[in-house]
Amino acid sequence: MVEALSSKHNVVLFAEGTTTDGHLKRFHSRLIQSAVDSNAYVQQVAIRYPDPDGSRIHPAALFINDMSFKDSTKRMLAARQLEVEIYFGEPMSAENKTRDELVRYAETEVRRLLDS
Repeated sequence: MVEALSSKHNVVLFAEGTTTDGHLKRFHSRLIQSAVDSNAYVQQVAIRYPDPDGSRIHPAALFINDMSFKDSTKRMLAARQLEVEIYFGEPMSAENKTRDELVRYAETEVRRLLDS
C-alpha cells in the first residue's frame, strides 16, 4: 500500500477491518499506517444503504458472519428498492500526523457523516 500511495495511486480500505451489521465499529489505526509512511491524504467515505421502511440499513446490504462476498453481491443485486447514499468527508493529510490521530479523525468524521 505504501508503494501505491507513494506513486499517487488510491487505496481503499475499511478501517473497521471486518464486516458489520450496519453499525459502525471501532477503526483500527494499524490499517492507516501506510498513509502515514507515504504522507498520503486520508479521505473519509461513509456508505449507507437505507431501507425504504425508514430503518437505518436495508437487510440485503448486511454482510456479516460467514457470508461470502459472492453471496452478499447476489443478495444486493436481487434486492428491490436498494439505494446507496455516499458521503465524503474532508480529506486529511497524513504529513506530521500519527496513525492514531488519523484514525480518530477518520472515525469521528465517518460517524458524523452517517448521523447527518
